[in-house]
Amino acid sequence: EAVLAKSPVPVFLARSSAAKPGVTFGGGSAPLLIALDGTPEAERALPIAQELARALSTGLSLIEIVPSIADVTISEGGWAQDISRDVQIRDEAMASSYLTKIGENIRAAGGTVVCTVRTDAIGAGIVTAATECKASLIVMATHGRTGVTQALVGSVALEVLHRGTLPVLLIGPNPS
Repeated sequence: EAVLAKSPVPVFLARSSAAKPGVTFGGGSAPLLIALDGTPEAERALPIAQELARALSTGLSLIEIVPSIADVTISEGGWAQDISRDVQIRDEAMASSYLTKIGENIRAAGGTVVCTVRTDAIGAGIVTAATECKASLIVMATHGRTGVTQALVGSVALEVLHRGTLPVLLIGPNPS
C-alpha cells in the first residue's frame, strides 16, 4: 500500500499463479466488479472502471457490502438485538438506494450495470461477489490509510488481494 499511496496512477495487481489459459478481460460477458462503500473516496474508481468497461466492451457489476451488525455487536438474546436488526435493515436499504442511483447514472451514460447489496464481512464479501458474477477484474479505490489507522481499521484492499485470485485494479488516494 505504500507504493499505491504515492502512485499518481492506478495500480494493477495480479497473481502469476492465478493466471489461467483462456481467461481474458471483458469480451462482453465477464463484468468488471466495482466495490463501493458510499464514500467519495470509493467513487474515484467509477470513471476509470467505466472507461475500461467501454474499451473492453463489457459491463459493470457494482457491489456494496454491508457488514453484519450481529457479527460485530450484539449476540443472540442481547438486550439491543432488535435495534441491531433495525440498523442492519436501514443500512441495507441505504446501500440499495445508493447503488440504484449510481447504476442509473451509468445506464444514462450508455453503460451496462448490475447492482448488488450483500451482507457479509467486507473483504470476503467482495471476493465472493466477484466469483459469483464471474468478474474478470475487481476495481476498487483505497482510502489511503496508513500507519496506526491502517493497523486499527485494516485494509479492505489488502484483504481482497490476499483472499482472492482475480486481478485487482486499485485506485489510490491521488489518481491522475
